[in-house]
Amino acid sequence: MTDLARHITTLPCWEWMPGMLTRCGVRVLEGGADYLIGHRPGSSKSGGGWVDTIKVDDFVPDLTDAATQGCRELFEETSTKLY
Repeated sequence: MTDLARHITTLPCWEWMPGMLTRCGVRVLEGGADYLIGHRPGSSKSGGGWVDTIKVDDFVPDLTDAATQGCRELFEETSTKLY
């Protein structure tokens, strides 16, 4: 599943959407093709807190998350209409 998730992020129409969850536990609040702003639960000592990055290559969507699945379905519908 991780290989599929990584592949999805390489597609030309890919972008991070609000509500998506990354495999490392970051819930996306805002995003695009080349950035995301999100929040990871937990204390800052344990790695929780706000995430604001333009290095999105390190992030992979969690395809088992319901919100991510909904965004993926929307992405697939949109991308098939474009091509």
